Amino acid sequence: MMKLMKRLGRDLLYGGSRKISPFEKTVLDSLREHITENDRNAINIQLNHLDRIQRQTDRVSAFYFEDIESVPKTEDLSDEHSLGVFKVNSTNGKATVKVFCCDGVLSSIECTKPVEHSACPKILSVVSYQNVKSEIDELDKEEHG
Repeated sequence: MMKLMKRLGRDLLYGGSRKISPFEKTVLDSLREHITENDRNAINIQLNHLDRIQRQTDRVSAFYFEDIESVPKTEDLSDEHSLGVFKVNSTNGKATVKVFCCDGVLSSIECTKPVEHSACPKILSVVSYQNVKSEIDELDKEEHG
């Protein structure tokens, strides 16, 4: 009962969704086909502990987890690293999609243009473990000035 009350409190305070959108599912499914088995297992377990996804804009999905300290981490424990960079064809045209981890934990999916989360994109190409930077700070500046 206490766990349910905590979850309801977080829902009211933080919002977000507990369900992965068709867009996010397509990207994550493709990602898991292109990463190491250890990283794939870690991501699968992390997703089983998913508390919420906050879609901060139509370009960023941020992942938050229950009891994240108890789940396995990806092999790269650095502050921020990309697990995969995708070229996709979505309902809004071609876009680049990046999947990031922070300290070995899935943290975000970032897109170069707004995407329709209810639609599954066509994956055109995937490069795993590419050294790219997050654009969240730039997206935040665009949104908030």
